[in-house]
Amino acid sequence: MRKKKIPQTEMPLGLLVPPETKFIGVRLGDNVLVGYGVGENADAWVDDAKPVPHVQRHSPDGFEWGYEGSGPADLALSILTLAFGPAVGNAYYEQFKRDCIAKQPKEGVFIEARSLIPWLARQMEHEWVRRVIEKGKDKGTVLPERCAKCGAARRKDDRNGVCLGRGRT
Repeated sequence: MRKKKIPQTEMPLGLLVPPETKFIGVRLGDNVLVGYGVGENADAWVDDAKPVPHVQRHSPDGFEWGYEGSGPADLALSILTLAFGPAVGNAYYEQFKRDCIAKQPKEGVFIEARSLIPWLARQMEHEWVRRVIEKGKDKGTVLPERCAKCGAARRKDDRNGVCLGRGRT
């Protein structure tokens, strides 16, 4: 029995894939394969799995994980873009690479979409940023600048340039 697809309007925090989605990466000889799908067990997952589209920014050779390099950066960007859209992918992929992709074991990657929600919520420390992302389905949404000191979001209209995050003095 197949699970009912959740309408996009019911996805939490702008998640564009079902929360049950699993991103799995495996090594087959010299090849690296990364797919995503929803399944109760390995057999069901393999039947429904699709390749993660490569959003190429840094690595012409494709995906990698287990260290902080160009292949892991592209994997982070591709997963976040697929899960939340390009605005979130472009804004947070470097941090996601450091927090998650670089820490995956060399043997393989396993990430559940539902685990991305609390991770992204921690990155977006302020409610106004959350609203921008949730409304970011509109084309052309511009994300706020990031503080060079702590990486927290900063309002563009802030006259004093005061950080809204941990770097506040």
